[in-house]
Amino acid sequence: MSRLVEKNGVPQNEMFSEKFARKLEFGSAKDGKIPGKIHLRLPDEAGSFVGGAFEAEMK
Repeated sequence: MSRLVEKNGVPQNEMFSEKFARKLEFGSAKDGKIPGKIHLRLPDEAGSFVGGAFEAEMK
């Protein structure tokens, strides 16, 4: 994860290889597309997370 530090605008990086939660779901393919959902929560002090739906195109 990278974020800008307000003081100097330089990105601060943190790496997480354990103690994080992730969930990735895929639905059934239809018309050459696969719907999906993602959820990721990091163990940082701010409790950062991302989640949402997406659609992947099959090629």
